[in-house]
Amino acid sequence: MICGKAITGFNLPALDEYCNMPCTGDNTQICGGTDTIYIYVKDNFPYTVGPPSPLSNYNGYSKTSCWRDSPSDRILKHEPDSPIPGDQMTVQKCIDGCAAAGYSSAGVELGRECYCDNVTYPLGPNDYKDKCSMPCTGDATETCGGTDHILVYYRPALPPATARTGVIEIRHSDYDWFFGYIANSTTIGIATPVMDVSWAERFTFEVPEGAASVTQAEITSYKTIDGFPFLGLIQGGANVDSDIAPGSYQYLYLGGTSHSAPGAIPQTGPNGYANNSVTWESSVWNINITTGDLTPQWINSDG
Repeated sequence: MICGKAITGFNLPALDEYCNMPCTGDNTQICGGTDTIYIYVKDNFPYTVGPPSPLSNYNGYSKTSCWRDSPSDRILKHEPDSPIPGDQMTVQKCIDGCAAAGYSSAGVELGRECYCDNVTYPLGPNDYKDKCSMPCTGDATETCGGTDHILVYYRPALPPATARTGVIEIRHSDYDWFFGYIANSTTIGIATPVMDVSWAERFTFEVPEGAASVTQAEITSYKTIDGFPFLGLIQGGANVDSDIAPGSYQYLYLGGTSHSAPGAIPQTGPNGYANNSVTWESSVWNINITTGDLTPQWINSDG
């Protein structure tokens, strides 16, 4: 018996007549055949089908090349802080994990492994494209390196940034009604407004040199919010899932969060509102430097 979420490789559907071997435990049932397999899907659970191809870029990281690697002397010597299950590996998850840990390079290998580092290029012998053709265990449409060969993605260094600090006004997006400032204290972990600016929290964000706007930025709190450094979005307590859509009754809180990478899907784990029961994101702010407008952007679970 073989299980998984992806139909990997370059396999093609076979005629039913080729699946003709009786099961050893019940000879009234058929259990595949020679070089053929019966596949059952539970409750229409989503799965992916190959053949795979390399992902060109994601979240600021671009594909470099296929590099020869060795278990005894890894090109990229670290792993994401939060382990990625081997049967769920994708290029996106590897990049998100390495980005969250502060690494500029992320690499996938053997279809199920992820490594990170800050390294200088070139990394060594490369141009082994056919050696990095193994499908990812979490998405059979993507390649995740191969045996002793790693497919590496790299994010160039960001330009110098300047910190901006101030208070945040809460206004109605359509009518410009003023509701107050984000307070320097919270109610059950949720950011609340105050009318007196002396009670407002001070926040900081970074602006790349010469930039007129910033997208998917993080905003840090001067004194941390309930022990969490970032002002992020948190899934509403009565929501049925993590997704927001027009016309939906689902909602989000402003509150303290840990770090999540730009473009990352909702995260699980402790947050200012409720420990592990709801999801959150921190890199949600689109900032117009000229007007000072802050616009939050939530990423749904499907990206």
